[in-house]
Amino acid sequence: MTKKNNMDNTISNINVPIAIYPPSELLVKPTSRSNSYIRIGHFSPDAPPVDAYIDDYLLASNLSFGQETFYKIIEPDSHNIKLYPTGEKNSPLIDETIKIPKGTVVSTIAINRLDKLDIILVNDNVYVSPGEIMIKFSNMSPNGRSMNFYINDALIFENVTYRDVTYYTDLSINTYYNILVTDYVTGEAIIDVPNLILLPTSAYSFYGVGLQDNYRLVITLDGSSYFFD
Repeated sequence: MTKKNNMDNTISNINVPIAIYPPSELLVKPTSRSNSYIRIGHFSPDAPPVDAYIDDYLLASNLSFGQETFYKIIEPDSHNIKLYPTGEKNSPLIDETIKIPKGTVVSTIAINRLDKLDIILVNDNVYVSPGEIMIKFSNMSPNGRSMNFYINDALIFENVTYRDVTYYTDLSINTYYNILVTDYVTGEAIIDVPNLILLPTSAYSFYGVGLQDNYRLVITLDGSSYFFD
């Protein structure tokens, strides 16, 4: 396996499946920070496809592992989230009430294995200056590895443990971005994604998901990319 450490700065490609290529636009585009927005993600590696409900409103059906819904404008208040196996509405896999503050952009992510399914709220709110690229990384792989996150050989985020979400950081503009996620302890390469294109004036989230021998990198365009205020 490829390793990266202080003694060896070379990176070789490894055969690791990846998930979504960065989208260039969102179906629902948040426009003002005076509103609140929510989307739901399915990052539980052994859970079935789900139907996602907010306050009994069907936001998305047949949401599979590694996918997120579009954003929905939502009132700042307490809201109920339910996830059912697709096509069923008897026993929800998740039935949780969450609090949405005013002026927030939130991803509500289903994580962990099916027998311990849980949700975590991820803040997608950041100021993006014209021409700037903002990124954050989250470790949503429930097998216990801490991760390092590299872009173009530079260590961007270090020792990201399970359920951790980093703060956004800005990237210098390049034609392509080579992504490498490694095991924090051993330096073993976990995910390797070469020649990625990221667009200026955008915010992206990178999620390390899956289990050992089936890791994926889910890359999402975040709602803050569209704010005008």
